[in-house]
Amino acid sequence: MKLLYVTTSYPPFMDMQTIRNIKLINRLVELGNEIIVVAPDANWLTFNKNEIFINSDVKVWRTKPPVFIKLQHFLSKHKLLKPISKVYNVLVNYILIPDIFASWSFVTKRAIKYNIAHEHFDAVITSSGGYSAHFIGNWIEKKFQICWIADYGDPWGLDIYGNKKRIFHFFERKLLKNCSGLFFTTQSTIDAYISNFNLDNLKVFKLPCGFDYFPISKQLKNNQDCFLVTYTGVAYKLSRNLSNAVIALSNLSELGVKFKIVGSYSEKFVNLANSLNATNIDFHGKVNFETSLEIIFNADLLLHIGNFGSMQIPGKTYIYLGTPKPILYIKQELENDPTLSLIKQFKGVVISENNSKSIENSIKEILNNYDYYLRLSIERVNSKELAEYSWTSIGDYFNNCIKDILT
Repeated sequence: MKLLYVTTSYPPFMDMQTIRNIKLINRLVELGNEIIVVAPDANWLTFNKNEIFINSDVKVWRTKPPVFIKLQHFLSKHKLLKPISKVYNVLVNYILIPDIFASWSFVTKRAIKYNIAHEHFDAVITSSGGYSAHFIGNWIEKKFQICWIADYGDPWGLDIYGNKKRIFHFFERKLLKNCSGLFFTTQSTIDAYISNFNLDNLKVFKLPCGFDYFPISKQLKNNQDCFLVTYTGVAYKLSRNLSNAVIALSNLSELGVKFKIVGSYSEKFVNLANSLNATNIDFHGKVNFETSLEIIFNADLLLHIGNFGSMQIPGKTYIYLGTPKPILYIKQELENDPTLSLIKQFKGVVISENNSKSIENSIKEILNNYDYYLRLSIERVNSKELAEYSWTSIGDYFNNCIKDILT
């Protein structure tokens, strides 16, 4: 198959959807498909080619950077403009439809119109990140009669509990009339879309995120001088709130426990750690993907905290599951938690309530029985059940689903 892959999530723009796109595209190429990616450039961002492998057979049509993204970068890099930058970041989420990549549709349509005349494609696949990609897929389907398939990340026209977001739902309902195939990462998202949209003429599939296998460590413990608990990813008080984890970990310093937070985080967590004199807590900041994998593998215990909402599973959940280390999962969502439903199926996972005492006791339990939990984690990684979530398996299924849509 020859496929046009339109997305805003492609290097140098790096997020979890970028990782997903690259893994899926690489596998499609390995299976003999020809892929041309359409993605925006960003000359102010640097991308290290060693950060993640991209198959050299993948062709890329680059477009100019989206105007609103360029403006966002300009405002953020000047200290005096930071107050304006904060207001801008809030306003664009309310004003721009579908998102901050809105202007990208115009420059991308021109580039595709010029290039597509010399190519024949079996299908166009659009991928969130930016929902603007799906507007382009809809345009391609109508103008060139090429089968349009959409791979969704987070829902757009629905909120995190599956309720309609009126203005977005209005536009999304019109878009999906021209779509031939939809991919969602969870069954709960599929159920919510079936309840709120007419998907009778579409083929709908669940395509979760995945993981690549780490080498299984022969050591029972990586860090001989301390017990290292690691959290990677975004952490803010209104989303993934680590306040109780910070309090719990500060109480365990005398046991040689250290806590490393890697990624974007709220300064409120730093202030809390300082007020507790928690010298065993390290705020590491953002790192590239390859470095994050190295940090994950070098941890003794992986701390994970769920999303609010009933539909989405964080992509790093699968990376954690594919790492031969125990996982402490902290519940946030009190009712339907899709991450909990997934993660509790596997060995080497301890579930905690989101309060400091429960977190502290859970870490002590793992620390006191570490060899046992580590062996369970290695069994988890070697299990047939987890193998279904390897990127190779996910990519093979994606390829078969595309063929099904085209028949």
